[in-house]
Amino acid sequence: MNRPKIRSLSHNELKLAISSLQSKYPINLVPENHFKFYQECVNTLGGLFAEHTAINKEKKRFYFMRVRTADSFSTQEQVNDPKQYTYKPKSICTDIGRAHLPHHPVLYASDSYETAIREIKSPDTDKYLIALWYTEEINLNRLNFLSATDIKSKRLLELFDALIRDIDKLYSNYDDYNRDRVKSHVRAWSDLFLSNNYTLSSTIAHEKLYNTKNPFDIICYCSAVDSHGINFAIHPRLANELILHKVYSAKVTGNDIGIIQCASVGNEGMLEWRQAKPIDLPQNDPFLPTSYDPSYYKK
Repeated sequence: MNRPKIRSLSHNELKLAISSLQSKYPINLVPENHFKFYQECVNTLGGLFAEHTAINKEKKRFYFMRVRTADSFSTQEQVNDPKQYTYKPKSICTDIGRAHLPHHPVLYASDSYETAIREIKSPDTDKYLIALWYTEEINLNRLNFLSATDIKSKRLLELFDALIRDIDKLYSNYDDYNRDRVKSHVRAWSDLFLSNNYTLSSTIAHEKLYNTKNPFDIICYCSAVDSHGINFAIHPRLANELILHKVYSAKVTGNDIGIIQCASVGNEGMLEWRQAKPIDLPQNDPFLPTSYDPSYYKK
């Protein structure tokens, strides 16, 4: 396939381009040729993919919250099995999601249990199980879709401002006109990835997690239901290296999340449950970053 012609598009042109892509394809169509779909996204948005990446300079741990409804477990044995809190095996991953195609699973997680619960909150249940996974101290190269047009939280706006400053350093000769177009281009890719058209977002994710020569292990993206939260799509390469710190059982009443029990992996490799004490809670747990504060995610 010929390389797409690179064009600089205005904010309105990019908005129309996204609308055109969304209306062209059904929301949950599994593409027969996902690379062709990806190339069409690139071409429609001006011929370049806005690869907003981040990597930590010093090694550190990363933490991820994964939530399931309590009634999604069939037996107590499943509740006690750590494998139940990670990604679906290929054999039963037959659906399409925001960041995956059938038989190409990812581990979906969030950076706080509030966001993780909001992502799957169901009117039919008030009981949830929250798994807290972490990495060893590593350098992690992340692909970010964190620059959506309607972001409001302080920390996401700070991330976007930092990105623009980095772009300014690389292209110091840019005038305001070109700088605005770069901003619009970066935001357009986040807007497209966060749209409700999983045909497009899963195609983009598959290309970047599975199909490129130098694939990413993780995609970070704004929560579609929590304007302050960040979600993750984690390739099995990285997910298989994660360590399960704790699992919490919680009851949700309105906006209140009450943690009732917690569990850790015991000597037999299964979860052992106990009544949660104040020190077990994520905001008090000495193993977690001392700066962990759920209220921060509301800023």
